[in-house]
Amino acid sequence: MKKTNWRRSKEYKEAKAQAFKPYDMGNSRYKCAFCPKIDYEIPYGITVFHLCSVGSHPALKMEPLNLLPVCFKHHRYYDDHPIEKKEAIEKHFPNRIQGLLDLERSKLGFPA
Repeated sequence: MKKTNWRRSKEYKEAKAQAFKPYDMGNSRYKCAFCPKIDYEIPYGITVFHLCSVGSHPALKMEPLNLLPVCFKHHRYYDDHPIEKKEAIEKHFPNRIQGLLDLERSKLGFPA
């Protein structure tokens, strides 16, 4: 049986578009959620960053609130530094992680 790539699904593309809308600078250019750079200023462009990792929280992989546009530098740094990642998310997006974890519990059928 062939395994499908969820990153190519219509649902994921729609979630990504919704999550990126506040960072849209026009002409398909997006701003990093953590720094003032716009994708044309960054060699690798903007990547999709999951606040709660897909491996640990698969129920949130397509949730727009869990997705952020970030530059390659920040994506790589926060993937390698989980403590700094948590601090940056709490600074820039207060209470977002707790909201996502509550949403995950409700998606999985656990009481609030």
